[in-house]
Amino acid sequence: MFKIGDIVRPKKGFSGHNYCFKIIESEINPFDYNLYKLQRIEQSLDPTEGPLNLQLKTIRNVETTFWKEKELELTSTAKLRYNVSNLDDINDIAETNSEFLNQYAKKLRKECEVKINKMNEEENEMQILDLYKERKSKVLEKKLLEAKEAVRKEDEIQSIIIEMTNQINTILENQDSDTRYESHPNLYTSETEKKLDELNQKYYEEIETLRSTLEEIRALFELTDDYNERMKILKKYGILNKDGKLNV
Repeated sequence: MFKIGDIVRPKKGFSGHNYCFKIIESEINPFDYNLYKLQRIEQSLDPTEGPLNLQLKTIRNVETTFWKEKELELTSTAKLRYNVSNLDDINDIAETNSEFLNQYAKKLRKECEVKINKMNEEENEMQILDLYKERKSKVLEKKLLEAKEAVRKEDEIQSIIIEMTNQINTILENQDSDTRYESHPNLYTSETEKKLDELNQKYYEEIETLRSTLEEIRALFELTDDYNERMKILKKYGILNKDGKLNV
């Protein structure tokens, strides 16, 4: 015989077998066997059991039915199987007439909002890293192009080519010709070629350092969920300045 307060569930084969309930009422009917009224104890809905609205309907049916002792079995405290991360699912729970489920929905909503806020913080932090990578890459690329241009201007072959091109085009203009002579912009001395290769190599090394640094920061982020700690990491690596602004 069960007593009020016992944790039970419908036996296998009966609707509601996957949920745990507390006996809140007991009575003996004219046929001399006990009937029990149940109330679902706090536990999470498992999406793998089916749509939440159908699960809630099953639970309401169990709670509004008087159960025979032979239809129930004792069980341990309910396993919390919370896997609801969508506010719409939580609102479905809140729309029920069950006071317990309404209270449970409030709890889930609070937990879900905390989870969503945390996800938003993490997303913003990752966006900072992506934005820094984009801007820093453009800075390095601009630096490379300017350095290459400076080296080319000092190249002996290019100096001769530019002077010769100007002379040829001057002659063509004096003859009222529409033709223009195009120089050879990629012809350099071996010394210039070496300098350009060195600039390219330096650029690739800086890009690799940038990638490695951002990868290291992301790894450190995995070690802490604290927002302030992550901000300290970003400032330590120079991603943010002391005012918290992007340092690029």
